[in-house]
Amino acid sequence: MPSGEQTKYMTLAGELQRDIAAGRFEVGKRFPSERSLVKTSGLSLLTVRQALSVLEKRGLILRRQGAGTFVVSTSPVEERVWLAVLVMGFDSEMSAGYQFIYSQWMRGVCRAVDRARAHLSIVDLGIVPDPPGRFHELADQEKGPSGFLMPLVHRWMMPRLLGEGGRASVPHAVIGDARVDQRLNAVVVDMAGAGRAAAGKFHSLGHTRMAYLGAEANLRGEGWIEELKSLGLWERNRDLMAYDAEPTSVLMLAEEQGYLSGRRLLAMDDPPTAVFCMNDSRARGLVRAAAELGFDVPADLSVIGFDNMPGSDRLQPPLTTFAPPWEDVGYAAADSLLTWVSRKARFRRSFRLHKVPVVDRGSVAPPRRLSGEYPS
Repeated sequence: MPSGEQTKYMTLAGELQRDIAAGRFEVGKRFPSERSLVKTSGLSLLTVRQALSVLEKRGLILRRQGAGTFVVSTSPVEERVWLAVLVMGFDSEMSAGYQFIYSQWMRGVCRAVDRARAHLSIVDLGIVPDPPGRFHELADQEKGPSGFLMPLVHRWMMPRLLGEGGRASVPHAVIGDARVDQRLNAVVVDMAGAGRAAAGKFHSLGHTRMAYLGAEANLRGEGWIEELKSLGLWERNRDLMAYDAEPTSVLMLAEEQGYLSGRRLLAMDDPPTAVFCMNDSRARGLVRAAAELGFDVPADLSVIGFDNMPGSDRLQPPLTTFAPPWEDVGYAAADSLLTWVSRKARFRRSFRLHKVPVVDRGSVAPPRRLSGEYPS
């Protein structure tokens, strides 16, 4: 049974829908503001906003931030699926450098949503005082989102996502670039596979002294180590795991980490002839350090990055890098979630890995200095 508050906003929505159908509010004209409706109805602002959300989902009104609310139809359209993208601190310093990744997978999400004629909203849990409470509130709303897309999963989400405690699993799709629980419905970029591919590529060109530069607890580095062990090169290169001195996810600091780690690597008595960097920011810092120390890229030092960041093709030389197919990943995740919403109990969660292609440019070559002669 609906609660008293649900009855109030649904009653108000019904009254306003009848007024729209009767022509009291004309199509294309401005609809009464929230505060005017609070005054005329005697209801709370929250109740009025919930009623307006119902009208918007029915296709009767359109709310535009900063412009107001407008009538767009006198009759309700077929109720559409509503998906919510959950982010955490989207405008934070840490997230700001990765907007190019978000924009790519969001393009894929929007393609799938447009194809299905569904609704899409973004909910930033990082700006609310109680993120877990807000998540559970959204999941419990009778007229709330049909399902959730998320690039990050927190522990307090897991019971609801997995359907523990006698509750049904909340429809979801995780867009992953790190460790993701394989019980979840997820589309994940194969980070470890990229690490293995980088080591294999260097080895195929004749490199045997190869370094990894980046964070320690990272799937790219773990894949790199796996491949070195399979090639019998781990003992030869275990001293070349150039982990960050201080963990960071801020891209400007990552470039500085690449520079400092690069100088340490290249100052060794037996420096590497090839380096795989955790991302293009660290690669940029490494290339700068190499230039200062007299190492030519790629003649003396081959470099591979990751992320295919904007501008990586304009480095000197242009950076060879892995380019995660974020738009395809976003589309696949949203399509999977839409399928779940339509099939309901007949849907089965799946965990899918997307391989990461490498973009060959000008920063990789066979090793030239095999005699131990390096820039002084």
